[in-house]
Amino acid sequence: MKAWILKILFLIFFLIRLFNLMAQPDGYEIRIKFKNLRNSPCYLGFDFGNSKYIRDTTTIDSHGVAVFKGAIMPVGGIYLIVISRTSYFEFVFTEPRVFLETDTTDFVKGMHVIESNENKAFFEYSKKLYELHQEKSDLIDEIKKHANNTDSVELLTMKISQLDTVRLLFRKSIIAKYPDYFFTKVLKAEDEPNPRAKNPGENDTLYKNYVYNFNQYHFFDHVDFSDARMLRTPIFEAKIDKYIDELTIKNTDSLKYASERVIEKSQANDEVFKFIGKKIIYAFSEMRNINVDSIIIYLDNKYYLIDHSISFSHEPTKRPNLLGTKALNISLSDTNNHIHSLYNIKQPYTVLVFWDTYCKYSKEILPKLAEWYNHHSKDSIEVYAVGVNLDREKWKSFIKQYSFKWINVWDSAHESNPFMMYDVHSVPIIYLLNKNKIIQAKRIAVNQIDELIRLLEQEKKK
Repeated sequence: MKAWILKILFLIFFLIRLFNLMAQPDGYEIRIKFKNLRNSPCYLGFDFGNSKYIRDTTTIDSHGVAVFKGAIMPVGGIYLIVISRTSYFEFVFTEPRVFLETDTTDFVKGMHVIESNENKAFFEYSKKLYELHQEKSDLIDEIKKHANNTDSVELLTMKISQLDTVRLLFRKSIIAKYPDYFFTKVLKAEDEPNPRAKNPGENDTLYKNYVYNFNQYHFFDHVDFSDARMLRTPIFEAKIDKYIDELTIKNTDSLKYASERVIEKSQANDEVFKFIGKKIIYAFSEMRNINVDSIIIYLDNKYYLIDHSISFSHEPTKRPNLLGTKALNISLSDTNNHIHSLYNIKQPYTVLVFWDTYCKYSKEILPKLAEWYNHHSKDSIEVYAVGVNLDREKWKSFIKQYSFKWINVWDSAHESNPFMMYDVHSVPIIYLLNKNKIIQAKRIAVNQIDELIRLLEQEKKK
C-alpha cells in the first residue's frame, strides 16, 4: 500500500515539475555585478557588421547589479555591456542566462563568470591574450631602452616571437577544448588560408595567379554563413571588406564572380543572404571606372529568382538609372523660383550633376566643371545641376561665387528622389545624357566628358 502511495506521489511531483518547465518563458536574463559602481546607467549593445548598436538600457542599482531581461531570446552573437562611450566590455550572448561579476578598473582582468559556459571560455581566452599583450608591450619598451645594444634587441625580439607562438598555440588549445561553442566558431572564422610556398623555378606570374585564386576560393573556408549570429560579431563584415577591397582585382568580371562566391555561401541563411545583398550594393556604390550596372544585372538575373525579397538593383529590369535607359524627368526651381524641366533641354548632350555645398568634393569638382563648361558651345551641351543640400542661401551664394551659367536647380526636399532614381548615395555624381535623355555614362569625372562625347559621335557615324 505504501509503495502504491509513493508511486502516486512521485507521479504527481513529476507532472508538476514537467508543467513548471513547460511554463517557463523562452526568455533571457543577463545579470552584471560591478564591484565598484552604483546607481549608474548601463546599456546592452551588440555588434552588427562594422557597427555597434544599443539594444536595451537599465540602471546599476545600489548593490552594483545591472539586469537585462526579456521574454524572447534575441539572436546571439558578441554583445556589449556599456557604461559610457569609452567604457565597455564584450561578452558572448548565446545562452538564456549570463551572470558576470567584474571591476570597472579593468573589466577583463577583474572578470569572474558566475554562470555561462560560453563566457568562461571567452574570458579564459581574453585574460590570456591580455596577459600576453602586457608582456609584449613590456618587451617593446625594453627594446626602445636598449636600441643601441644589438645583442639585447635580438634577444628581446626573439622573446616577442616566442610570445606570438604561445598565443597561437593557446588559441588552438581553446578551439580544441571547446569545439562546439559559438566563441570557437568566431575564433576559427578569423583564420585566413595559407597558400603553399612558391615552388623552385616557378614563374612569378603563375605563382601570383595561384595565390590570387587560392584566396578567392578559400578565404571563407572557416566562416559559417549558415549562422546568423556571425553577423553580430566584429569580424564578419570586416572579412567581406577585406575580400572585396584587398583580395579581388578591381575589374568588372573579377568583382562579379567574387560577389557571386560570397552570395552563394550566404544562401545558407536568409538573414545572412539579405545582409550580403545590401553589402554588395554599397560596396560597389563608391567604385569608379567599374561597370557596376552589368554586375548588378548579372546578380539580379541569378538571385532574384531565388528570393524576391532581395534585389541588387532595387527592382530588377526596371532600375531607372541603368546605362542605356532613359533618365527620369526632373522639374525643379532655380534661384529665382522658375521651374526647369530636364526633358526640355534641347542640346545633343546634357551633363546631369548632383552636388551639395556641404561636400568638400563638390566644392572641388563644380568649379572644374564650370571651367570646362565655359569652354564649350552652349548649342551642343547643357549642364543641369541639382543641389541636394538643405541650406538654400548657401547654395545660392556658392552659385554666385563661381558664376555657374548653366541650369541650377534646388532639391532640398529630394523631390527628384535622387537616392533611388539616380543612385545618389554620395556626391558629387555626374551623368552624361544624349538628346533623348538616354543615360550614356554615370559616375564620371569632368576630364572624361569630352572623350566620352567623342566616342559617342564616332559611334553615330558607323
